[in-house]
Amino acid sequence: NSNDNFYSEYSVRCGFRDFRFSNGYFRFNGKRIRLDGALYTILCFPALISIPHDEDLLRRDMLNMKTLGFNSIRIHSGSALPRQLDLLDDLGILVVEENFGAGWAKESSRIGIDWERSVKRVMKRDRNHPSIVIWSLLNERRDNILLRHAVSSTTSLREIDQTRILLLNSGRHDKDGTVGNICNPFETEWSGNLRDVHAYPLFPHTAKIIKDMISPISDIDKMGIENSQSVSGEHCPIFLTEYGVCGAEDLPHIVKRFEMIGKSDADDAKLYQKKYKDFLVEWDRLDLGTCWASPENYFKESHLNMALLLSDDFNAWAANPAIVGSFSSTQIVDAWFHGCGATTPFRKLKPGVADAYTNMFSPLRFSLFADPVNIYGGQEINFEAHLINVDVLKTGKHKILFKIISPDLICIMNEQIEINIEKNESPFAMKIYSKKLSNLTCEGKYRFTAEFIYGVEAEGGETFFYVTKKMPDINKNIILCGDDDGLVDWLGKYKATVRRLGEAKSGENYVIIVSGNLPANSDKEKIFFELKQLIANGSAAVFLTPETLVEKPDEYNQSKQLIWAPFEKEALPDLGFTQTWYFRCDHWAKKHAIFSGLPSGGILDYKLFRNILTGKTVKNLKGKFEAVGGTLQMSGAGSAFFESDTMLTVHEYGKGRFILNTMLIRENLGADPVADRLLFNMIEYASDSIKK
Repeated sequence: NSNDNFYSEYSVRCGFRDFRFSNGYFRFNGKRIRLDGALYTILCFPALISIPHDEDLLRRDMLNMKTLGFNSIRIHSGSALPRQLDLLDDLGILVVEENFGAGWAKESSRIGIDWERSVKRVMKRDRNHPSIVIWSLLNERRDNILLRHAVSSTTSLREIDQTRILLLNSGRHDKDGTVGNICNPFETEWSGNLRDVHAYPLFPHTAKIIKDMISPISDIDKMGIENSQSVSGEHCPIFLTEYGVCGAEDLPHIVKRFEMIGKSDADDAKLYQKKYKDFLVEWDRLDLGTCWASPENYFKESHLNMALLLSDDFNAWAANPAIVGSFSSTQIVDAWFHGCGATTPFRKLKPGVADAYTNMFSPLRFSLFADPVNIYGGQEINFEAHLINVDVLKTGKHKILFKIISPDLICIMNEQIEINIEKNESPFAMKIYSKKLSNLTCEGKYRFTAEFIYGVEAEGGETFFYVTKKMPDINKNIILCGDDDGLVDWLGKYKATVRRLGEAKSGENYVIIVSGNLPANSDKEKIFFELKQLIANGSAAVFLTPETLVEKPDEYNQSKQLIWAPFEKEALPDLGFTQTWYFRCDHWAKKHAIFSGLPSGGILDYKLFRNILTGKTVKNLKGKFEAVGGTLQMSGAGSAFFESDTMLTVHEYGKGRFILNTMLIRENLGADPVADRLLFNMIEYASDSIKK
């Protein structure tokens, strides 16, 4: 009856499908499929937390998922709401469902009994939803009583449901290579021919990180079962059940939305208000208004940067021929007070994210790489292209055109290749092109592009790299404090004259660089006293390697006080770390003489600065200083706070001044033009300070 509700008591909803892992791939009704999914944390709603203040939020999560191109979802550390599963059935999105005992169950004498009861209740409640294709039993559990119980539970669970895959322990933190990861439908034995991995490489991705991500036999982050324990054939297929990146929680947007629904006095609203209030204090302290016109502009740029990093992350993972499915932990919605979502807690799409996913989840796309991403004119650069083809291309030969476009839009390379797609199943990703060039001399931003010549369209056909002009000579007298012969050689290359600290003459002002360890058995207290006196009398110092200023640099694995820095004893800051993995900071820098010739004035270009940016920061900096660059950790380092630290500051000390740096400049001198330029600018800035 057309007047009846579609989901009335008289309707019966059903579906017929077979989903299993066989011959190296997931197969849906016999056809191989690559899972492109996301994590979804349930019970994360504004104001009421576990209950949506607006029922439409439940529906919007599912529709957003479909809009962004996900074909699957992993219900993470909990179970879905049945009315959401109804919608997932309709949309045709495949579901991996967990239970609340997957990640939160605590060790006790009843743990196995309670956990199995929880799993079976979820299975009985939801087993008639055809969208569910995998029951996920555990998440990131170590080898303990519960894990052993789960391993032996297959026969009991098969009494409830025979037709779905069982996933043992997502991420395989137990590292027991004797037990497989999945149990196929109608089976009770764990199979070892699929590797289950959670991987969160640091951002920015360096060339080494990208190489590891692409390799089918690498052990990224050493998570999961070691590859050598579960190799089947050339490489073991990888199920990447967690990867991704966070952005900043959009605090001004969230606070205003709470006001709009009249829930500003809710506990979570108060938490967001506190975070935003603390952020505004830091905004004023660091004078961030010189980077962004308003706080809202920073949060927008953070989301756009998140979308770029998300694309770069996926671009590398997609090129790995071993990966047969993945779940991005850049989730559908911000959860647990983390900026981990494609949408905010109020389900607003973040800028740039939709475009990123549209590109990423195309079943036919290129993954392009240029390495190094920044060179001096005439240096060699390597280009690679990988083709991701999820059974889209017809069998036969296809022509592809590769180009390199100069900054002034002149095509300086135009090369055509032909690939042959055979009938047998080939990996979803294959390397199709590699070339080295060393004739690029024009300064600026270049494009490396790829496209099919006829009849085929693919996404991902462009990446960028940079060519930098030769740096001018320094031609200055430099005082060096510390043992660093490599730095002496670099300075000599640019015609700088280097003398040691002991050669400094009283009454003269110098540009001083502090780098490396002090000579063995030296009197550190005397050396740094002399250094402080020189600065106080009008010299300018660059503290290039902050480890020089801690007591025991070789033992540096946590926050340590910069005891030798030119600060009053009660105001000594710390050398520490901020997070740069999944929960990561935004690295920012102002338009400043130290960044002359480099893009700055906001969040830094994570491709251009990829070798320089680090989690190393200065914490607890007090008093008056000029903040040139720093980090904002707004993505969820902790539920109740955020981190704001500095990585480049300028300080007045007596008649002189000094620069405090934590960026990886020294480590990349001579290898990365950005490092060379930054040190050159610091020397010029210090020299100008003396003249003034």
